[in-house]
Amino acid sequence: GLLGLLNEPMNILSNVLPPLLATLGISDSIHLLARYGEECGRDPGDALRVATRRLLAATFLTSFTTSVGFASLLVARTQILRDFAWMAACGVMFAYLATMLLIPLLLALRPPFQGPLAQSEDGWIARFAEILGDAIVTRPKTWLLGGILAAAAATGLSSEVVLNSSALETFHPNSEIHRRHQAGQEALGGLLPVVISLEADTPDRLKDPDVLRRGWLLHREMEAIPGTSAASSPAAVVRALWVAFQGERPVAADADPLVDPNL
Repeated sequence: GLLGLLNEPMNILSNVLPPLLATLGISDSIHLLARYGEECGRDPGDALRVATRRLLAATFLTSFTTSVGFASLLVARTQILRDFAWMAACGVMFAYLATMLLIPLLLALRPPFQGPLAQSEDGWIARFAEILGDAIVTRPKTWLLGGILAAAAATGLSSEVVLNSSALETFHPNSEIHRRHQAGQEALGGLLPVVISLEADTPDRLKDPDVLRRGWLLHREMEAIPGTSAASSPAAVVRALWVAFQGERPVAADADPLVDPNL
């Protein structure tokens, strides 16, 4: 709703916000329901008030710290990361408010639990947690050293992680962008930028119409090379301005903006 109000589009990064915020909101809901179940031995209204009062500050603290963690991306240089930062930070706090307002309301509308919630028998997870806790309490220094060594090993292995900032995976394999990229990979081993620099012996030489005309012809030749995805040049900028000045008048594809008398 906030994105629609601010007219903000969804992008390849903000698409993960709905499941992410749902997961964070469910965790707070589980804590609130569990606490309410523990208080069900008393009056339902009192149980709901006690559960909400006991968890209001604790869940706010966890939500606030999570929101601050996402907001730290506001210092990123990439605009898409900065947008994700404020979206996620606001979304976490909205999820907190929705949990604290909606869950108590739904619990007040439903029939109260009859007595405390039944306690299930301990399963293998509870038994494993008990054994692990006893082992940690018995030898805390050994476990602390093991944790430090594991963290050091993970840090060393993280240097082997390959960064992949490509957004190609978001396109369908049959899309034009994906097929052009695949053709470039097969023919050239990837997308290779080609830069042609022109140096003039006198100032403003590159503003000469004849030089711009030759640059436009070179631009056209580069675009005509098979496998070329795009080309850019000062002459292309002049042509774009010329097309803009033409208004609604049709423009021939092979027209030369450098000699057109209407410019």
